[in-house]
Amino acid sequence: FVATPAELLLQIIVVDDASEPPLAPLIRRATELKVHVLRLEKPVGLIAARQQGGLAARGDVLLFLDCHVKPAEGFWRPLLLEIHRDERRVVVPTTTHLDVADWSETARPPRGFGMAKCYLTFDAEFKWTTDSTAWVPILSGGLLAILSVT
Repeated sequence: FVATPAELLLQIIVVDDASEPPLAPLIRRATELKVHVLRLEKPVGLIAARQQGGLAARGDVLLFLDCHVKPAEGFWRPLLLEIHRDERRVVVPTTTHLDVADWSETARPPRGFGMAKCYLTFDAEFKWTTDSTAWVPILSGGLLAILSVT
């Protein structure tokens, strides 16, 4: 939420897929930070949990981020521009590279572009590439934005 202006951020939904112990008590200042914890009664898995979060969302643009993803500063400008340019688009936000030991940023992407993009070879081999284009051959599973239709 730090990388998003307050006037653009309606809510943050954290989906607790029936974790033990429950997640809500662990999130301090949740209401102050516009965080709503949606606790599922039984585990449903990643995709169904993400779907439940999307159904509970109230915003015009829905941004889905896995817990290990941190958007880069200013990520929202190109993201909103691309979504509103064509409402059928699925957009991947610009992210930073995080050190897994302490969650500090180890590198910053060039303005408007992410650190790397994933693709598959014709032999179905998963690879990463970096370039200066805004197009992503394959969406990463943990981050995407779409226009809400509700």
